[in-house]
Parts: sequence; C-alpha cells; structure tokens
Amino acid sequence: MYLGVLMTNKCEEDKEIDRIAKCNNCLRGLHKVQKSKEVARTTKIRIYKTWIMNQKNRQKLDIQESKILRRIFGGKNTELGCERRMNAELYELFGEKPIGQIVKKRRLQWLGHLARMKANRSVKDIAWKKPEGRRKSDRPRKKWRDEIEEDLKEKNIRNWRDVAKNRKEWRRVTQV
Repeated sequence: MYLGVLMTNKCEEDKEIDRIAKCNNCLRGLHKVQKSKEVARTTKIRIYKTWIMNQKNRQKLDIQESKILRRIFGGKNTELGCERRMNAELYELFGEKPIGQIVKKRRLQWLGHLARMKANRSVKDIAWKKPEGRRKSDRPRKKWRDEIEEDLKEKNIRNWRDVAKNRKEWRRVTQV
C-alpha cells in the first residue's frame, strides 16, 4: 500500500483508478459538507486530499480533481448570475498544481532519491533490475522506467544521474 493505492507486481492501476466511481458516490454523501459555509475551505481541501500512470488515468484523475474543486469553491458570481469556474481559476484558488503534475514531480523526486542511494540498497536494486521470466505476448505494459524517461524528456533533463547527485540542483530542475 502506497499513498492509498494498492501496489502489485501486475501493474493493475486501472482497477485502482476505477475507485473514482466510488469516490463520486462518496462525494454525493459529502455534498452538504462541501457546500456548507460553516466548514472551512482548508478542512474541505484536507478531506479531498485523502486521495492520491498512464495518460488516460492521469486525465481521469485531473477531471475528478476539477470536479471536486468546483464543488469546494462553487460558482463565480457575475452580473449574469452564477458562472462555472475555469480550471486555471480553480487551481489558482486551490494554490496547488493539478494532481497529474504532482504525480510527475513526486516520481522525479523519487528518481533523485534512488540516484543518491548507496549501491547496496535493495530498493535501488529492485528499481533498476530487469524482471526475469517471460511476459505475455500482448503489448508490453508501460514500466516505471518508461514513465520516468518520458518525464525527463518532457523536462529536457539530460545527464540526470549527475544532476540528481546534487540535491538542491535536482530539486530546482524537477519543479513543476
């Protein structure tokens, strides 16, 4: 169990992401709390943040997050009446980046941590070891390393092993 997600060797994250439907049911139960003027926004956000991939699942999470934030912050009062808030405005009010970007940032932070670990640590061995045995003949599942490589390309980070050894520099480079 890591960050509320059951991690298995089968990489069945779709099952975990399908918890979103269950989350929607819980949201309906929390509707009065989210709309209540008596509950502080910080408390509402704390309730929301109890929930922490591939592109499809990242999009599902971002959509779900926007839906939750719209409920917490409500509509925007204008001369024409109540209007729906745009995502940029929601995240400005929320004060944090979308969850998909946070996941990328944490993945890169973990990569830096792995790079600075001593060579004899089993965690480091597991992260870089290639699995033995044969896979099914289906399309290969995306591995953590594949996601990391995409994140590094997106951020245009070269020689990441050298950069990661300097903690301050790595923190600066991996900011979202």
